Amino acid sequence: VGELIHGDYTTHVGPGRLHSCTNYQTSKAIWSSLNDGNYFELTHSVQREQEMYGSKGMTLLNFLGNHDTPRVCTRLTKPIEHYPLAATFLLTAGGVPCLYYGDEVGARGKGGGPDGDIAMRRAMVEVWSQRTAESNAMLEITKKLVWLRRTSPALCDACAPTVILSNTNQQLAFARIAPDKSQVAVVLMNCANVELNWTVDFEHAPSTVLKEVLHDGTCLLDGLNPDGLQVEVRGRKIKAFMPPNSARVLLVDK
Repeated sequence: VGELIHGDYTTHVGPGRLHSCTNYQTSKAIWSSLNDGNYFELTHSVQREQEMYGSKGMTLLNFLGNHDTPRVCTRLTKPIEHYPLAATFLLTAGGVPCLYYGDEVGARGKGGGPDGDIAMRRAMVEVWSQRTAESNAMLEITKKLVWLRRTSPALCDACAPTVILSNTNQQLAFARIAPDKSQVAVVLMNCANVELNWTVDFEHAPSTVLKEVLHDGTCLLDGLNPDGLQVEVRGRKIKAFMPPNSARVLLVDK
């Protein structure tokens, strides 16, 4: 894996070269789209990446932060509310997710202060010693998302593309499809401070598999709350209740 920021990644990634490289464009869009309430930025980043590299079979390394960047919970204006949404995208979207140690418990820090870059690279024992009730909640949601990523056929293959279904400034819906078409995941994210009943229409989604699997009467279960929400498909649409600053990972097996 190479650390690349700008330019055409195909000059460094491919047969006989690097297997993958860092996806700084999407990394930035994950946190700044939350700060700005602008999921159009993240949608554009996903679509641009697929247009440039999807046909070349390139799978990039996604991250929320690393040893050279400010901690994601320092960058987020509302880290308590928005870290779960950032982690949801990282661990359910296409690409190779890379979780930088300490982000899962809300570590803070940025360069330029009296400690220099060490502020972004504190020892794990120090990071964990500063945990709070809020950071423990971040850890629990991260653990759920990692488990879903590892056990869900629609999510675990990094090469399966992110299929954008719908987006507004503060809501984003996308799908992932298992390579053998055995499972579909529909991810819903609401970064607004208000609840809503959200209707997502996939009649014109760019995938015939979605229409084959998500037919009327199909029930999707929320993987983040397996004993909770069930969503039924009606008229090529699903309708889900979304609390403020929430995410749902809806799963259905074919």
